[in-house]
Amino acid sequence: MGFFSFLDASTKESIRVDSDVSLHVPGASLGPVPEKFLERNTQYKSLLLPNQITAMTSLQGSYDGYGHIHIHTPAAFSGLSLDVYVCLYVMNFASLPKGTLIPDEVLTEEEARSIGLMIDMGSYYQDKDGNNHHYHGHYHVCDPSRLGVRSTPFNGSFDTPQDPSGKTPNDLIQSGEWVEKKAVPTIPFPLKLTLEPEDKNGDRYKYEELNASEDCPNQGWFYERGFNR
Repeated sequence: MGFFSFLDASTKESIRVDSDVSLHVPGASLGPVPEKFLERNTQYKSLLLPNQITAMTSLQGSYDGYGHIHIHTPAAFSGLSLDVYVCLYVMNFASLPKGTLIPDEVLTEEEARSIGLMIDMGSYYQDKDGNNHHYHGHYHVCDPSRLGVRSTPFNGSFDTPQDPSGKTPNDLIQSGEWVEKKAVPTIPFPLKLTLEPEDKNGDRYKYEELNASEDCPNQGWFYERGFNR
């Protein structure tokens, strides 16, 4: 599996594997949170909820390239590891469609990570009649029905002919008969990571003033700082 890599939310610089990063967290209340999950995974409750730690706006640590930040600052949480996709799930829990996800069902980091991945990159394909189709392979991150989208898995892979047209999903996508849609078109609290906690003037970044971190097209692999991407 490839890296989950990002660009700096401010400078658009590639965030390299094993580089220090700052994960910025919202200063405002997130609204309802997945309480059952947080009871079992207290590091996310302590680090992400403003009512738990009022002055914190970012967390610093080493990014492993696979979605995990190994925290070293603040010192009180040094040694903990956070999964950025679990953070995405917790931060956006309040906006998930009601009735599609039962909080009691999501208790482990692995389950929460899968929902976070769906929020970030889940997609499906809509045909001209308004019917939705998705790939349901072992490594695919999204069953969009879990996020409130009515969709049916298509047969086989993207190269498998489908009934009744006899065309493959690749053919249907390339011809425009199937149009890709995001399972979550707008993420209320997207991931925002920077290489430094402060800007070049020494002012600490604020979550609300940063753009969302985009995917790194180079997968953040061994780039020297300052290299022009």
